[in-house]
Amino acid sequence: MTGTAKVKTPKDDAEWARNTQRRLEQVEHPSSTRVGEWVLATDPETGNLIASHVNGGGVVIAVPPAGEGDADVVTADTGSYLKLERRANQSMPANTYTAFTWDTLVHKTTDFAAEAGVSSVAIPQDGMWLVHYSASKADEYQGRFAAVLDVNGVTQMVARSPMMPEEEEMEPTLLVSDVLMLPAGAEITCRVWTSRTSNFGPSVLNNTVASYLTLTRFPIG
Repeated sequence: MTGTAKVKTPKDDAEWARNTQRRLEQVEHPSSTRVGEWVLATDPETGNLIASHVNGGGVVIAVPPAGEGDADVVTADTGSYLKLERRANQSMPANTYTAFTWDTLVHKTTDFAAEAGVSSVAIPQDGMWLVHYSASKADEYQGRFAAVLDVNGVTQMVARSPMMPEEEEMEPTLLVSDVLMLPAGAEITCRVWTSRTSNFGPSVLNNTVASYLTLTRFPIG
């Protein structure tokens, strides 16, 4: 039987049967397998499928699918997506970094636990994520402000409004966007700093456009 370990010649039929059963189990249920310069294995804690290269390093290439446990059901990895919005005015105090409380869940895939009313979002799966965060002032133009996105309490993205005379108008929306490698469980928080106490949520230019957070995981493959 190709690919199995060599064993001593059995002494009797019973020992031969035991050796054969062990060899069959190793072939049918291996803990890892070699494919060229890669070794495929499963994480005993998470069940994730991991590919490790012989020269070092590894990558999670699949996670256990959400389903009814039917081994014959095959599903494609179509990625993950979440969009949250702030549609009602939220007062942000002056000279303080304050987190958005997202009052509207627009859409999410089933792997996200987030619901309306949260201020932080947990990333459900390891992977490469496209992150968009848009903060819009809901009232006056005047006053400077900044949009800040944190991952596990550490600032990863920031945008600041330009310095302008107080009597002049400025664009009341800031957008930050980037592609981030994020682990499962990472906490995403979106904050605002403003020089004047101001309402944020829908844009003062068009109140059908709300402040939002979108998280999109690129599918594997």
